[in-house]
Amino acid sequence: ETERARTSWERCLLYDNSAIADIFAGQLKSTLECTHCQYQSTTFDMFWDLSIPLPRNKSSSSVQECIQLFMSKEELDGNEKPMCAKCKQKRRCTKKFSIQKCPDILVLHLKRFSQARGRTKLNTHVDFPIINLKLDDLADVMSTSYE
Repeated sequence: ETERARTSWERCLLYDNSAIADIFAGQLKSTLECTHCQYQSTTFDMFWDLSIPLPRNKSSSSVQECIQLFMSKEELDGNEKPMCAKCKQKRRCTKKFSIQKCPDILVLHLKRFSQARGRTKLNTHVDFPIINLKLDDLADVMSTSYE
């Protein structure tokens, strides 16, 4: 899997190899798992920023908690069911994101608007440490610490 991630990264750099990519681009790992047969499908994609959700019904949160929420397993069911490559049928699956390669500078976008009951702004306070933001437990490969 590490080899597939490296190959995917090198393919992305063929189209976007620049000083900006060296600083701001990271690699996201997306894993789909069929709940019927447990087959896992993994893809790797370049990212420039992460759009992270805010926890529901909380007055405050930390940026680490928001990132963990982004990376938590999500169930795909109903109209969202993907085709399982092994079952050859649309099946309920779980989807999980993780950071395969963290950029030198991580750009975060807080998803402050909710589509529930119209478009409303979420006023959740997000604690963001100015120094020593530790993301070591969130990345698959790289040790990540932002000062």
